[in-house]
Amino acid sequence: MPASLQDFLFYQNLAASVQQVVGGVPEDILPPGFLNTTDRFEGKTGEYTMYAGTRETARIVAYGAPARQRTMTGVKKVPVSLLHTFESLPADPTVLMQLQSEDSPVRQDMGRQTIARNLADFGARFRNLRVCSVYSIFRYGAIYFDANGNLLPNSTGAYFSLDFQIPAGNKNQLDILGDGKIIDASWATAGTPIVTHVRKIRRAARIKTGYPIRHAFYGANVPGYLLGNTQIAALIAGTPSLSEAFANAPSEIPQGLLGLQWHPVDDAFFVAGGGTTAFGGDATGTVQSWSPDDGIVLTPEPSPDWWGFAEGTYPVPTTTDIVSGMEAALSSFAQVQGPFSFAKCTHNPPGVEHFAGDTFLPLLKNPWAVFLADVVP
Repeated sequence: MPASLQDFLFYQNLAASVQQVVGGVPEDILPPGFLNTTDRFEGKTGEYTMYAGTRETARIVAYGAPARQRTMTGVKKVPVSLLHTFESLPADPTVLMQLQSEDSPVRQDMGRQTIARNLADFGARFRNLRVCSVYSIFRYGAIYFDANGNLLPNSTGAYFSLDFQIPAGNKNQLDILGDGKIIDASWATAGTPIVTHVRKIRRAARIKTGYPIRHAFYGANVPGYLLGNTQIAALIAGTPSLSEAFANAPSEIPQGLLGLQWHPVDDAFFVAGGGTTAFGGDATGTVQSWSPDDGIVLTPEPSPDWWGFAEGTYPVPTTTDIVSGMEAALSSFAQVQGPFSFAKCTHNPPGVEHFAGDTFLPLLKNPWAVFLADVVP
């Protein structure tokens, strides 16, 4: 059934479409919960509560005695400015004429397909940025961008960065409690007590944050280290289910080994582009990996207590028509949460220009809860 130009370009229809994405960077590596929206801000700024938790006990008093006063510890408000992306893509006059062909459903559908392709491209790019922002935190504890706004695979050439303040003791060989490095020998050595290392990490994490370690995101070399380890080999040999799992997929660590859910991140990548070499960008379309080959990232189960994902709002025009007067202009905008999209007709030259964007930020509300380990000192 033919539709009007306003129907095609209505902002709510476009915003709904730009949020549905297929064919982007791999996001199935992340367990459910790491990309779920937990915090909603107006505009691009807001604040969240950083809560370190407590492992202290309450104090007793005599029955009927006055209450002991106490103060909250490990809690503070953190102001934050979200990441924002905003892009446009012009279409030539032919698309405008096709969309206006209400008497020709075939021609109108051709214009509609062009808009749909634009939406798919916009949606994939914005979703890719969301997913890769999480990967970057799990790789470096930070997100880096060049001067042109391109995401960077590391800090080289960074013009703008966000550091999520993961403590030094939570990185590399993990001196979590300040009493010595837990990974005190290379996992590449067969006799290294990996079982003991993991047990110490899990205990230290509970002491530090109260959260049990649940997920392990591992690099390409880690399965080989486990298979060649004396302790792990004995464990596998004595557990038929683990033996079968390793035999069926020797390049992947079976779920439940050492009490963890394992996720290979060597498939986590993105394609750099749009930058210049002067600012550290890569305009050649190079595939960039987020995988630390000798690394493991350890986290609890995603929970709003320590992890979140914030969305902001952006004003979007609700009509493609020209309005007269300031009051009418102000009333022709809507605040859209998260990904947004709209279009307008242009006059020089005649055509349609399509706009889309997103306002978001992953929130590491408890930076002590994430551990970026290097298993080969």
